[in-house]
Amino acid sequence: VYDELSIRTRAQRVVSAVSAGPAGSRAAFALKSLSTLGVLRLLQQEGMCADCASGGEIAAALRAGFVGRQLVIHGNAKSEDDLLAAIAADAGLIVLDGRDDAERLAALCNLTGRTQDVLVRIAPGIDVDTHRNIATGHHGSKFGTTPAEGAELLRNLPTGLRGRGLHVHLGSQILDAAPLVDAARWLPRFAKAEGIPLDVLDVGGGLGIAYLPGQANPDPGVHTANLVSAITQVCHEEGIPVPQII
Repeated sequence: VYDELSIRTRAQRVVSAVSAGPAGSRAAFALKSLSTLGVLRLLQQEGMCADCASGGEIAAALRAGFVGRQLVIHGNAKSEDDLLAAIAADAGLIVLDGRDDAERLAALCNLTGRTQDVLVRIAPGIDVDTHRNIATGHHGSKFGTTPAEGAELLRNLPTGLRGRGLHVHLGSQILDAAPLVDAARWLPRFAKAEGIPLDVLDVGGGLGIAYLPGQANPDPGVHTANLVSAITQVCHEEGIPVPQII
C-alpha cells in the first residue's frame, strides 16, 4: 500500500526545486526503485521525468504516460534490445557507460538515420558513507568511466551521437548529502578544464531515507534546491553557462 499524498508531496518538492534551474531542467524518477504503474502515473502527473535502465522499464514508463523526451536511459549493461527500445521510444537522453556503449548505440542510430543526444557517466572518485556494495562513484567502480576516459569519449563520439554533457551517480541510501553536493560542484569545473560540452548535467540520485530510529531523514526538496544553488554558484564563478540540471 502506497500513500498517494506522500508521493505527490515529495514529487512536488523536487519538481519545484529543480525548476529554479535553467529552462529545460527537470526531475527524473528512477524506475529501478519502483515501477508500479499506479505510482508512475502519479509521478508523471506531478511533472517528473522517467529514468530507465532496461527495455522493461521503458515499456512501463510509456504505459504510465511518459513520452520520449521525458526518458533518460542509462545502465552499465545495456543489451541491444534495451538500446533499440530506447531508440523506438524516441528517448530524450541516453547515458553512455563507456566506449562500447557509444559504438553499439551509434551503429544502431546510423542504421535508422537517427542522431541521439547522449550524456557520459563518469566516476569522479568521491566516496560516500553507505554500504560498499551500493557505492558507485569511487575509482574502480564498474559503473561509468574514469574522468579522463569520459572527457575523451565526449570529445570523440562516433557519428550519430551528439554529446550534451555528463552524468554522475555516487551510490544509494546516502544520508549525508554533502558528497552529492561536492560532486555537483566538481563537475562544471571539470567540464571547463577539459573543454567538453556541458549543456546538461545529470547529478543522479541516491538520497537515503531513515530506516532506523535516530537516522537522518533528508528532505528531497531541500537537497534538490541545494544542488541547483551549488551548480549555479560554481558556473558563475567559472564564467560558464549554467547547464540544464537533472
